[in-house]
Amino acid sequence: LIELVVVIVILGILAVAATAKFQDLTDEARAAAIQGVAGEVASSSAINYAKGAASGTYPITVDECTATVLNNLVNGSNVFGSSPARYQVASAGDDCTGAGDTAECKLTDNSDASITQNATIICTGTP
Repeated sequence: LIELVVVIVILGILAVAATAKFQDLTDEARAAAIQGVAGEVASSSAINYAKGAASGTYPITVDECTATVLNNLVNGSNVFGSSPARYQVASAGDDCTGAGDTAECKLTDNSDASITQNATIICTGTP
């Protein structure tokens, strides 16, 4: 009986340790998600620019950091802008001045404004 009690106590200690380890990973998950979205935006922008450079016509005009432009880049996934948008978009530095220039877009999580990530876009035209 004593061995059974000892085993139960050890399992209880392990359960508490595991619970503490996996408790409240929300902030880390949000940070990882916004990094993924920033990567998606940067990749989409690069593909859009490459298509335009190869064909002479850009599929999507990228001239500023707005929810509309970024939603068009990520094929209307609606992660920016209108409800139920997950992220806010703002310019994080220089704006687009011409094709081939880059601009920084600052993404902010609507659930927690302390979670932000910059995404670099390649411009295809002037505003």
